[in-house]
Amino acid sequence: MGTGLIPVLVRYNMRWLDCFYKSLYNFSWLKSQRNNRRDAWKYFFLLMIILTLVAVVPVFVGLPKAIGELKTKAKDLPEFKATLNAGTLAVTELKQPFVFKDDENFVIVIDTESAAAPSLNNFLAEGQSGILFSKEKVELFDNASGQSKEQSLKGMPNFAMGKTELVNNVDKYTGVKFLIIFDVVFLLVIFAVNFFTKLIGLLIALLIVLLAVKIAGKEWKFDELFNVGLYAVTLPILLGFALNLIGFTISVYFLAVLAFLLALVFTKDDSIVIAS
Repeated sequence: MGTGLIPVLVRYNMRWLDCFYKSLYNFSWLKSQRNNRRDAWKYFFLLMIILTLVAVVPVFVGLPKAIGELKTKAKDLPEFKATLNAGTLAVTELKQPFVFKDDENFVIVIDTESAAAPSLNNFLAEGQSGILFSKEKVELFDNASGQSKEQSLKGMPNFAMGKTELVNNVDKYTGVKFLIIFDVVFLLVIFAVNFFTKLIGLLIALLIVLLAVKIAGKEWKFDELFNVGLYAVTLPILLGFALNLIGFTISVYFLAVLAFLLALVFTKDDSIVIAS
């Protein structure tokens, strides 16, 4: 049974790769899939799985190293006692302002004793990101995006923690069991986000395309456009990846899907054989 399954999987994977290749450019082939709902869903589902794996594999690969660094840094911290009560943070047993800099230009600042509200900018050099814990708020600056955020501590639950509790919590929540649960949940969340965002973007684009084809008198039904659209998202997804690699962070998925589908339905091709 096992040996018989392998050829089936190989044939399916080869067929999927053939569909992937043709969905990038072959309008005639795409139009021939307008009544092939089952295969279209299979293709789209596997495409979303691959998209998810591409997104999460770098995280999973880098996670052990990040956890190791987190444990080391937690143990290297000086003794301290942090207490949050009624929205006011107090840190004792620690000389302040306390400034910690890692090897990747990230700065951690703790200053809960200054009479005047401290500013994170006073502790950052050019090109550095960081986070500041003061008695009434948390301030964060990301140098890559240039964005700064502040979060008031009012309304947050009271707590008390020292270095020993911090180290114990880091060890507790970075164990093998926790990491397995985290990996599974993270994988499912990313898959769900990819699946539904891509599907919703496609559906919105299809409504616009359907309106255009009705005005133009083209013989396309919504379900036919949907079947073809499940393949047509391939090129826009690859375009999005390419733009992200060169630092272009604005999503072009919806516009790319819309343009691709409009080009497809308004391209004449008399040699199409509709797949049943």
